[in-house]
Amino acid sequence: AAPPALPAPAALPAAELAGIDLRAVLPRFGGSFAAFAAVLRRFGQTQDGAVDAIRAALEAGRQGEAGQLAHRLRGVAANLGANALAGQARLLEQALRDGADPAAHLAALDAALDTVLATANGLDDAGQEAKPDALPALPEAALDAALADLLQLLGQNNMKAMAAFAALRAGLADRLEPGELAALAEAIGLLRFERAARLVQAILERKGDA
Repeated sequence: AAPPALPAPAALPAAELAGIDLRAVLPRFGGSFAAFAAVLRRFGQTQDGAVDAIRAALEAGRQGEAGQLAHRLRGVAANLGANALAGQARLLEQALRDGADPAAHLAALDAALDTVLATANGLDDAGQEAKPDALPALPEAALDAALADLLQLLGQNNMKAMAAFAALRAGLADRLEPGELAALAEAIGLLRFERAARLVQAILERKGDA
């Protein structure tokens, strides 16, 4: 049977989803377009210099670093449904491994990244503010249980961790230092789930010792 059609959020113009397979990626965020949009905007803010960084590494003769940067960009792009961008990053990785001239692949990667960045920046222009529904302050036991669930999702590299954190964020704001909450938000926002899991584990251990 054909998968159910996903509703278009507020009739989002198709051009603003250029470079993104929304149908494939939205379930990874628990069906929450708001959570997806928040991460895509964060991607736009942090990855606009990704190709320049790869190019600089190559010009300095640091082939290994360039390959690592391409691999990182590939992984994040794939998680965001930016399939063309991920594909171009993979081709660049392959060219670097084969010792081939990467110039054409760099140009193609740059163009693919520009498309996704335009999509990310266009979300704000369309008024699609990512304001995920947040839970009110939770009782201590409920917060602990929710954090444990979040930790499990992070350990599984499950993209539903994005929506879970969005729902928890308001409840955590009163219980964590601003810098601690910001660090967790950044790790999850950049899909660095291993680091985010360590932060959540530390929070739970500290709460357990209190």
